[in-house]
Amino acid sequence: MRAGRLISGAPPALVIQSTHQALAPHAAGFAMAAQLPGSVVLSREGDDYSMFLMSPCVRAATNRYLTDRVLPAPSTTCTN
Repeated sequence: MRAGRLISGAPPALVIQSTHQALAPHAAGFAMAAQLPGSVVLSREGDDYSMFLMSPCVRAATNRYLTDRVLPAPSTTCTN
């Protein structure tokens, strides 16, 4: 997928991104979300890849998105 190219026909996505991952810069999550209209980045303070398992905040937001298709507010950051 080329940068800047919008994906059409896909539902808005929940992109989950840690703030300090070594191999996946935080900005990469926003670049991906920008290509998927209506998508939101849920940030998590930290450097891990196991956000769903470790963060009740990420888990709650993910489950809400998967069951009800409700995205968190833009700029939401989980700190736990």
